[in-house]
Amino acid sequence: MSEKLVKKDVLLNADGRVKNYCFTDKLVLSYNQDCAKNKKKIKAQDLFYISDSRFALSLAITERNGLAFATATVVDFMRNKVYFNKSKIKRPLNATILSDNPEKGVSYLKTENAEFKFDINGGKTHLTGYFDNFFTNETNSNFVFDFTVQLDNKMDFLESSTFKNPYHFCFTNTICASSVAGRFTLAGKEYGIYEEESQALYEFSRGCFPLKTTMRNACLLFKVDREKPLAMKLSMGPGNNEINDKSMLCYDGKMEFIDEVKIYIQKQGSGKDYMGTWTFYSSDGKIELTFDPVALNKHKIFGLCFLHNHNQAFGSFSGKITLDDGSMIKLENVYGYADHIINIL
Repeated sequence: MSEKLVKKDVLLNADGRVKNYCFTDKLVLSYNQDCAKNKKKIKAQDLFYISDSRFALSLAITERNGLAFATATVVDFMRNKVYFNKSKIKRPLNATILSDNPEKGVSYLKTENAEFKFDINGGKTHLTGYFDNFFTNETNSNFVFDFTVQLDNKMDFLESSTFKNPYHFCFTNTICASSVAGRFTLAGKEYGIYEEESQALYEFSRGCFPLKTTMRNACLLFKVDREKPLAMKLSMGPGNNEINDKSMLCYDGKMEFIDEVKIYIQKQGSGKDYMGTWTFYSSDGKIELTFDPVALNKHKIFGLCFLHNHNQAFGSFSGKITLDDGSMIKLENVYGYADHIINIL
């Protein structure tokens, strides 16, 4: 079982071995990348997920194996459509693309047809960027975004995962937003994201992984009775799930932990039926959910020394969540996503 960290400490020892396999609800564990044994193999990503009653947007800047990627996903639940694209460049030598601090810093990437900037300053975050030719086969298909996100550092969850190799690690800090507002333009049409209707989540993840890792995740953001915000992030993997056994939810400004989560995907022949019903359970009984996809974003990213296979389904959650005080929240057709990721380095 992982232990809760309450005092300030660092992730890595001076020799690069992982010092703390833990979870915490405060930013007390520092990510000291300078001590990592093999910095060239570190995968780093800053990701923002924004959702309202019609749209979900995922914006990410990623570094891995000498490459840097800008990726954007836009989901229109009204039309059950997913729009996705990625743009990559060879990472410039000695360039700083991603911030090393989830509380303050600038993550910035410009490629041939995209430019993303995530400016975090004391919780207040400004996300700006564009993606030319977002739809590869359509004219006037540019994507432009401008959002202001207020991160709430009282609602952050951090976990460091364990692997057999003591030099391998996964450091993930998930911070919920107290508000988000802005606009985006898609194929010449502008849409608004309004504070009273929307929520956001920020994920700061850094890791040095084994040859092959698999992860299953799920996320939903919505407002109970249209006023009390609930954010939930469920994870299974990438390390030893019997030890890395915590997921999280934030409800009405309060953080709660969820014990070991199991995520089941239906089989289809020798593979997975990602458009079939998914099921979610936790060992503490807090989570009993089903997930019915309406759209699937399926893509692979190949590099000289790696493969990233990502199946991300968007759809609706139904079921129940039990809180620490025993009260129950019933869900019926609440939008979110679930994904299955395989990384081979």
